[in-house]
Amino acid sequence: MVHRAINESLMPSIALLVLKLLAVWGALLVVLLLVWNTFWLGSPQEPLAAVWFALLLPLLWRAREHIVNVVRIVGRGNLSSSALANRHHRVLESPLPPKDMFELCASIVKASRDITSSDADPDRRVIDARAIQPNAHMKRSAAARTFLTALNEDRVLIRVSGDDESSVATVECEPVHGAWLDWLVFDRGENLERIHRVSDTIMRRISELQRAERAESLQASKDKALALAKLSLLEAQIEPHFLYNTLGSARHLVRKDPDTAVKIIDRLVVYLRDSLSGLPQHTRSLREELQGVSAYLDIQQIRLGERLQCRIDVIEEFRAFHVPTMAIQTLVENAIKHGIEPKPEGGHVWIVASKDNQAIQITVADDGVGITATSNPANAGTGLRNVRERIKLLYGQSAELSVSDNFPSGVAVSLRLPMAEANLTNDERR
Repeated sequence: MVHRAINESLMPSIALLVLKLLAVWGALLVVLLLVWNTFWLGSPQEPLAAVWFALLLPLLWRAREHIVNVVRIVGRGNLSSSALANRHHRVLESPLPPKDMFELCASIVKASRDITSSDADPDRRVIDARAIQPNAHMKRSAAARTFLTALNEDRVLIRVSGDDESSVATVECEPVHGAWLDWLVFDRGENLERIHRVSDTIMRRISELQRAERAESLQASKDKALALAKLSLLEAQIEPHFLYNTLGSARHLVRKDPDTAVKIIDRLVVYLRDSLSGLPQHTRSLREELQGVSAYLDIQQIRLGERLQCRIDVIEEFRAFHVPTMAIQTLVENAIKHGIEPKPEGGHVWIVASKDNQAIQITVADDGVGITATSNPANAGTGLRNVRERIKLLYGQSAELSVSDNFPSGVAVSLRLPMAEANLTNDERR
């Protein structure tokens, strides 16, 4: 009901609209009476008055629909004379270049459900479209349909301007007929609703493009940071002192134990090949990761002899899961370098994997000297910090690297990765 949509605060604008309508139609009646009396003086005027009322009553009903629809669109507190008008325009500022803004507006207008035709001029950056109000296709005679179409046809006009970095779009929605007819008919709020819909869609699409651009920029930053982390990882992994020690051990054994020397060199080749070939990938299977780890452990066991005992307790099912490339290898090297080597009697290194419904956990533990007794604690944390930064780039907050004391001595480092991510290959991750 009209009285539900209208309160006292709306009355001035509505009263002005109704008075304007009655004044125009009253003036029209006076003109018709003057013409009637000029040519048909003395003839009855009742038929003329009947025709006038027959035309006025549907128009009053249409004015009622117009008021109710406008109140529904803008709300009671925003009703004004400009909102009740048939013609509306908006100016939209955009960070997009004019060419992109024009193409965006053209695609939105073309996809609008009530647009019957659209002409887009890229040179002038002007979009001129036509729309028919819903009641224009009612079942009537051909002449009546033609008249109603002309009366109910609307225009959507968008002009885009700007410089290379930003643009401005002027959106106009108005009836095609002359402005003088606005005193006689109303569009039922169609152009007001259309300019809201078109403008809101344009701004929403701009926001979506900005979010996508920010996400792409963030991803590029992550990729760059990951590339730098990989470079740091390469520098940390293939340390000169490890190569010197390994080659020195091989040289020392060439004459005394040639078979062992050959074994060291073979495992060193495997280790270097695995370290270098794995870097282009963000992740690889735990099976591939453990191949490089095994080669490294073999070399260290030859060098350290009985001072180093190793055990890898990872079942075949877990070896298919993907882990950050060289992450486990970094943890193992860290355990031997800072835990086992400084301890005169040596120690053990364990690699254990387990999982639950949410995550897979790989733990590298040793019974060496521990972090507090390490001769250079700063260096001990470099490898761990590198791994922690990489898993943050790859998995966000869903992955975790934790360090704890091992019992009775040493350190246990656990890498916990989300199960959903650990099941993804590099191609799937992209």
